[in-house]
Amino acid sequence: MVKEKKTISRSIRMTQTVYDIVNKYEGNGFNEKFENMVLYCFREENRIKAAIKEQQEIYKLRQAQCDREITNINKRIDDKRRVLHRVSELADGIENLLKTIP
Repeated sequence: MVKEKKTISRSIRMTQTVYDIVNKYEGNGFNEKFENMVLYCFREENRIKAAIKEQQEIYKLRQAQCDREITNINKRIDDKRRVLHRVSELADGIENLLKTIP
């Protein structure tokens, strides 16, 4: 990497949390740590965005799969309810028939 001359001098304010994060980053001194962090984020931005997009697509596929499974389970539950209702009707019919037999 070509070493650029540092011609810009700025003062920034930050929270203690941000300061602690930057200060934990690799480098000698706060300015170098801050610069290393910014450059890393800049270089990695597209890769991170692509990874996020990929994970979102995976999530959408899994969500669609879960939705299909839920639909299938609900259909099976409805089928079982219909069978149970029919069995109950048959049991009532048998009970009524048995009452008519002396």
